[in-house]
Amino acid sequence: MTTHTGIVLLTMVAIVLFLASNFASSVPTNATALNNALEELFLPFHLFPLIFADHGQEVSIMLDSAQFIPLTTGRGNQVNVLLNYDVNDPSIINSQINSVMKVYWPNRTLFKTSSSHEGFIVNETGTQRHTTTITNSKLVDPTAVVQFTNLAKTVPISNPVQIRLNLDQPSATSTTSTTGQGATNEIAALPP
Repeated sequence: MTTHTGIVLLTMVAIVLFLASNFASSVPTNATALNNALEELFLPFHLFPLIFADHGQEVSIMLDSAQFIPLTTGRGNQVNVLLNYDVNDPSIINSQINSVMKVYWPNRTLFKTSSSHEGFIVNETGTQRHTTTITNSKLVDPTAVVQFTNLAKTVPISNPVQIRLNLDQPSATSTTSTTGQGATNEIAALPP
């Protein structure tokens, strides 16, 4: 090793030791001060569970009942779906969330999307109703897919539930509940 290389190496070690000692003296010694320092440097500490959450599994939903029936007044048919839910993530209980219902033609083409403007308050368990009116009389045997989302309807927080409907029947003929395997990023999408 040459003298010049040795001097450069010693200078680098001195700089590293100087920086390390200054860093150590600036690190807070209690948890509150550390959390405050992290919030100043990064995102607020309370957002970490939301960022690293496994989205799409905060709530489990399953079909209670479904109907695709003619309206009693006016023209058209109504899709009426009742879903039961259980909250898996206690941090969202008593929060306002939303849901999206999409209705598809038998050829898997999206026909209509509906959701609530205000959303709803989620309890630990409960039932949520989803309805939409179909005025196109040519739509027969549609498939509806319902999924719970955040209030802005941009992030799925439940599994999607797929319901195949037949007109004039009091309940769905076939239902499937997907748990996220093979799911797409699109909310209330038909599975592949």
